[in-house]
Amino acid sequence: MFGRLIAPITTNKGGREMLDERRQELAQILVQTGKLVVKDLAASYHVSAETIRKDIAYLEKLGIAKKTHGGAIYINDERELPFFHTSTLNRNLKAAVAQKAVSLIRGRVVVMDGGSTTLAIARLLSLKENITVFTNSLSAVPILANATGVNLILTGGEVRKVSQDQVGSWTTRAIREISADIAFIGANSLVQKSGPSTSNMNEVEVKQAMIAASNRAYLVVDSSKLNVVSTYQFATWREFAGIVTDKGISEEFVDRVSKFTEVIIADET
Repeated sequence: MFGRLIAPITTNKGGREMLDERRQELAQILVQTGKLVVKDLAASYHVSAETIRKDIAYLEKLGIAKKTHGGAIYINDERELPFFHTSTLNRNLKAAVAQKAVSLIRGRVVVMDGGSTTLAIARLLSLKENITVFTNSLSAVPILANATGVNLILTGGEVRKVSQDQVGSWTTRAIREISADIAFIGANSLVQKSGPSTSNMNEVEVKQAMIAASNRAYLVVDSSKLNVVSTYQFATWREFAGIVTDKGISEEFVDRVSKFTEVIIADET
């Protein structure tokens, strides 16, 4: 019923690992399909209906699910999901977007913000030679700090624990001193008609500063962001040289946004 959304269950994993993996997959199904059906999921995962109901209760605490008779529906109450959780969702889509984004690099200085898609970009940048990366992402540090061909420079600033990135006036002042060849900027939502948005107002100035500090700025997002609502718009479509996304993006979005900038569709990896 769910096709590739549900991975085969393997028996060589520990109970905690299987629990975390199942809940991550259920969150992905919920975002992509808008609902969860207890009976179907219990059969697919070979667990009891009560186990799935406990998983739904967990997703409800995260603010993305609302219990219904026989399952749950997707909601977004503006609570931001922890980075460790978002980084596990739509991995293949983010990897495809990252690969396409990195192919657009011309020059040797990159600036990028925090987020799960830019983290996928960081993994590819770690394989580059003679490149400088400015970022406010603490999650990128373990990947880039020991990469022999990368000169990593952190912006500094106050750490947002939920997203594991740095924000604030210290951060934006540092970014304004940068002259980058290219910027990679993530977003929480593509719903607003005039531009992308984020769920945290402290990230707005950081993203705006990175766009201004680069010769070319690209928005890097997977298509699931069409299903998420966020409050704070941080740019217009015109401010980007392009939007790198995946094949799941709607034709309506492409038609609407292509009037202002290029929409670049990544091939699945």
